[in-house]
Amino acid sequence: MGDRMDVDSDAVDLPTAAGTPRQANTEGKREQLADPIHSSRAVPTKAGKRLYYTKKTNAKLLRLLNNLPRLVRDEAITFFDANMENFLGDWITILEHTNLPSNTASSDPYVITVFRRLDGTIDAGESIRSRLAHIQLMRVFQSLERIIATERRARQIQRERGKGNATVAMNIYKSAQQPSVSRHDPKKRKQIARWWTTFAGPSPLLVIIYSEVAEKIVKNCRKRDKQTLEFLASTALQNAPGELVKACIGLAGIAELAIRPDQTLDRQRAVAEARHDLRRGAK
Repeated sequence: MGDRMDVDSDAVDLPTAAGTPRQANTEGKREQLADPIHSSRAVPTKAGKRLYYTKKTNAKLLRLLNNLPRLVRDEAITFFDANMENFLGDWITILEHTNLPSNTASSDPYVITVFRRLDGTIDAGESIRSRLAHIQLMRVFQSLERIIATERRARQIQRERGKGNATVAMNIYKSAQQPSVSRHDPKKRKQIARWWTTFAGPSPLLVIIYSEVAEKIVKNCRKRDKQTLEFLASTALQNAPGELVKACIGLAGIAELAIRPDQTLDRQRAVAEARHDLRRGAK
């Protein structure tokens, strides 16, 4: 992830202590209290420990931030323009086969089927389709947790101490795992799904703008702290071409309409209009 950098401890402007150091009787002690980098006794509180950092930590953070321009693929607009119809088709197909209606019971076997279909798409290895399936996996978790909450309020399922809605949903997901097929950690997969959702921001289709560098960062999300990942995602989205963001939002809305039985959609016309708007905005 980027070239190795020698980073001075002053490279990142962070506070060095929680509040003003207390006065000491000797000069040596005063210097010790004022320099938290070299004295663990200078940061005895939890707040102080959170502020404690090292040169090595600074170097890792700066190397990560140095990769920021590489998070978005080169020629993202051209890439999206050339593959727009395929991306829309993939997203519609995923939604059609894994949509979880609000009146579905948490015990419905269809929930297991949905989880297995999404796992199959993720495991197939195609990068963009896998990213989209991760986002839908997060959406299914959110829908399932709402269903569980509703069932608990209606006393349709027994509430167990220490098990929240998310825990119950995760247990259902774990029960969907097939030992002969599934070789992943369910909790890690959900975590990756959550971060792809964060990086996609306002539209699931925005996952297509990200490079292999971003893919590696998301897959290794357990090695990154939450604040760093949120910063990377928000900065990348802020720097994404506005016309591309608009096109992705529009096409995601079209996909939601396409899966409704009471709606008819001319997909080719919708793509042609989106492509026209994208090219006009890119001029």
